[in-house]
Amino acid sequence: MRVVLYTRVSTDEQANSGYSLEDQLDKLEAHAGQQGWEIVDRITDDGYSGTDPNRPGLLKVIRLAQDGKIDVALATKRDRFYRSRLLRLATDQDLEDCGVRLLALDDTGHMMGDSMLDTFAEWERENTRDRLMDGKFKKARKGQIPGGGHAPYGFSWTPNENGKQAGLVPNDNMVTVRTIFEMVARGESLHTIAHGLSDVPTPRGGRRWHPNTIARIVRNECYKGVYYYGKHRTVRTLGRKNKRRDSPLPKDEWVAVPVADSGIPHELIDVARGKLDARYRPRPKAQSSFELGGMLVCSQCGCKITGYSGGFDSKGKAYRYYVCNARKREKTLCPHGPSWNADKLERRVALRVESLLQDPEAVRLKLDHAIEEVSATDPTPWLRKVEECDRRRAAYQDQQANGLMSLEELRSKLDALAQEREFAVNKLRDSSESNERAKSLKATKDSLLGIYRDGILYDGLLWFDATMRREIYEALQLTGTLSAEDVALKTEVTEYALKLTKAAQEWAEGQEGGVIRMNRSPQYSGTPVGTTATVRTTIATITSTSE
Repeated sequence: MRVVLYTRVSTDEQANSGYSLEDQLDKLEAHAGQQGWEIVDRITDDGYSGTDPNRPGLLKVIRLAQDGKIDVALATKRDRFYRSRLLRLATDQDLEDCGVRLLALDDTGHMMGDSMLDTFAEWERENTRDRLMDGKFKKARKGQIPGGGHAPYGFSWTPNENGKQAGLVPNDNMVTVRTIFEMVARGESLHTIAHGLSDVPTPRGGRRWHPNTIARIVRNECYKGVYYYGKHRTVRTLGRKNKRRDSPLPKDEWVAVPVADSGIPHELIDVARGKLDARYRPRPKAQSSFELGGMLVCSQCGCKITGYSGGFDSKGKAYRYYVCNARKREKTLCPHGPSWNADKLERRVALRVESLLQDPEAVRLKLDHAIEEVSATDPTPWLRKVEECDRRRAAYQDQQANGLMSLEELRSKLDALAQEREFAVNKLRDSSESNERAKSLKATKDSLLGIYRDGILYDGLLWFDATMRREIYEALQLTGTLSAEDVALKTEVTEYALKLTKAAQEWAEGQEGGVIRMNRSPQYSGTPVGTTATVRTTIATITSTSE
């Protein structure tokens, strides 16, 4: 039996309970030796929460399972893997397809017992989080700043008797902060101030100041001697790496913590803020559209190609161009970065995309790949899980009716069971929808190829307006690299390409009541199409079938 030993400890656990990684590893090695298992690897997540599904060590365990290199992942306790029942359930299901199990030394060997351990771990985590938050607010009310992170620019943390961060005191950077307030109070623009600070490191040690950074400094209450704690609560978004959601808290819940005086006159701060508020104007809507924005990168430095407009030509039309963003900021960063006239580049890309899509065999192969990607796994395990939850619900009710369980215990078990069932139902629904989607793609593949060949591409992408071409490029997942000489493109025909046909249909129907003729472009040959009605009818048939 091939086993990987998994250990984890969060920062709070290591500080409060001393539950060390070494102790966990010793127990796991001893157990593996007793069982005669082959240890493939020892993986550790140090300082990660059990509610984080994107821990590097856990992701490595999953990769080993998917590669067929292990049979078991072993931990000292079930909560070392997860402190979330739903995440544990999803991982168990994924690893079951690979023939791999998650085992722990405290496993009961019974489904109900293991489920109770997972429920208790999640409950314990929620209680711990609430206790920590209460402790931080209590600390703030005593006049100490809880938590850590970066101190406001111009301040440094002062330690308390335990060596932890407790207060803020001014440092040498406060001279720069005062200069910022003076320049804003004189009416200088934020861009001018940012340019003038080019020789001064930013609050994070960077080289380039941003106007938003300066605005945040001007509005920060710390420079008036008050730090507000509890302005918002941050919650990690499960399933998304490094994604967090900030929920603002009511102002009456904020805790004002006094900090050392910054030395900047409050009158100067008020004048600077008044100038900032008076100068603020909503950003006007852009006059120019750039249909290739965010889709291309520079072939020299890999930076994004961005659209800009500036000045007017002889006809009074705004001059539009695409340029490497690094070159635009400072030419020395990418001296050979591309800069293209927008009209010429957009025309070249439109013609290039047409040529890429006019190879029926290439499009067919991509569609076949898309069908394989959208096809889901067998929904049977999730169907069985739903049926199992229904059986367990009836069993719990029978136990309560026979006096073997109290009403409180029944309510707790039914609540946990309802969440498991809801998770399984959602997985079952996703699996069924994916299979139906794959069937629709298979049934409409030939017709879809015909739409690309005879309808959308017949008159050329230049027949559409910029907004519609952007829809088409997004549906085809257009990407590419731009050099000073040419553009190299890549497209992908996926299940989302059906969006292209629907968007084209809606756009065509909106043009003069849907009776505009599609004039054939000179670069195409073949039998001309009389009106868009034929194409719209075909598109409507395909989209209605696929939906």
